[in-house]
Amino acid sequence: MGKLMKISLLKKYIERKEVFVERKLPNVGTIYVNKGDKVNSFDQLGEASYVKDFEKINYLGNPVKELGDRVYPGDVVATDKRFFFNKKDYTCNISGRVKEIDIKGKIILVEGLFARYNLVSGVTGVVEDVLKNTSVLIKTNALIIKCAAGCGNEVDGELFYISNKDKTVSEKDITEKVAGKVIVADRIENGAIKKAKTLGAQGFILGGCEYSEFKKYWEEGLSILIIEGFGKIPINEHLSNYFSRVTSKFSILRTYDSMLLVPGEENSKLDGSLDNKNLEFEAELKDGDMVQVFSIEHYGKSGKVKNVSSDSSIIVSFEGAEVEVSVSNVGLLV
Repeated sequence: MGKLMKISLLKKYIERKEVFVERKLPNVGTIYVNKGDKVNSFDQLGEASYVKDFEKINYLGNPVKELGDRVYPGDVVATDKRFFFNKKDYTCNISGRVKEIDIKGKIILVEGLFARYNLVSGVTGVVEDVLKNTSVLIKTNALIIKCAAGCGNEVDGELFYISNKDKTVSEKDITEKVAGKVIVADRIENGAIKKAKTLGAQGFILGGCEYSEFKKYWEEGLSILIIEGFGKIPINEHLSNYFSRVTSKFSILRTYDSMLLVPGEENSKLDGSLDNKNLEFEAELKDGDMVQVFSIEHYGKSGKVKNVSSDSSIIVSFEGAEVEVSVSNVGLLV
């Protein structure tokens, strides 16, 4: 056992008994519940019709379809006959109708068919309010995980944790199982993200990524949370063990607040290691504690304290190595 010293707390994991979750329809529809009703995770709250798919087709030449025409995957919507032996056809990939033809801008917009959307609660709680047949506000409890950054729209779905030995998820790791899910990974290749989105993944939770990649995700409108920070940073062991236990758990990515909500989580073991820690700014550090390092050479990485080597430094173990860092450059993960 090493020496004891005071260290700042990083309050990343918070269990709250009162959290408000809004469940929304994609369009105005019908809501089946009323204020004060108790709901369970799989209760249907309402339904609506909505257009699921849109496709924008940039073309050269001339359209061969007219406004309002019905189209199917593979149908030719425009063709370029400028070169007789090199005629190029432009096809659509979805079923729907031609919604817009921009002759000047050479763009054809195809609107997909209407589908029925069933709004499921996803959480257990009490209906606090119903808003204009579009959404339901539910009071529930949840585990809140604070993240370093977020982008895109708020999304929800079941957690789908992909743990790779090399810490990077590639296209081969992505299958049809990701449809409707929120993918959790230490790091992920751009090709894997594109494939996952094509297969219907709702959002992504990553340990870290380069800032240039994050900026690109932002511009593309992807819904992503970055847990640890910018750089090649894996999810800390404390949290990765948690994700392994709760894969398939319903979650909400509040990207605009850079936080992940996991409703219905009590005694998660991410928020119970210290007594009264929500009232404290620091605690006594001891061997075995999980800390996050903020020195330049190891920025954002997390590991376990192996030894309090002096009054000003500690030994931290991560990625198979033991590193001495200044206690001023670490925080206790709670």
